[in-house]
Amino acid sequence: ENICKGIICLLLKQLCEKLDVVRSKAGLALENLLCSTSPRIPHIPFRSSLMDALGLIDVSPSITHKPFYKKNSGINWANPALTYPLVTNVVSIPVYFDCIISGLVISVGGITESVVKNSSAALLSWTKLVQNSAKVKLWNMLL
Repeated sequence: ENICKGIICLLLKQLCEKLDVVRSKAGLALENLLCSTSPRIPHIPFRSSLMDALGLIDVSPSITHKPFYKKNSGINWANPALTYPLVTNVVSIPVYFDCIISGLVISVGGITESVVKNSSAALLSWTKLVQNSAKVKLWNMLL
């Protein structure tokens, strides 16, 4: 279980990366791991919440009771305007907080305007929406 958590955390951190190609590869790898049904990768913490936050729908049809995963979602993970808002949705899952924030902080200080603009906007939007306890955790992490 710790190995799966570690792999997912590393991929999420790379999904926050400032390089488009790295975000693209990390997004596709995450999508494949989360949506794989044959075999289904076990022990991914908060899989349904993570899939929902990233726009990879996890629906359980009432007749079959088998989950449906939206594989090959068509999300352009390289596009910072799409990726950073999705990634900030994941911050609300406590187990992934540190890896997302550490990745976003690096991107906020990036070199390309689109990455800096979109990562900063996503991080600021998140800080406006969250409770004070999450903000305190963020500031403690940054200090």
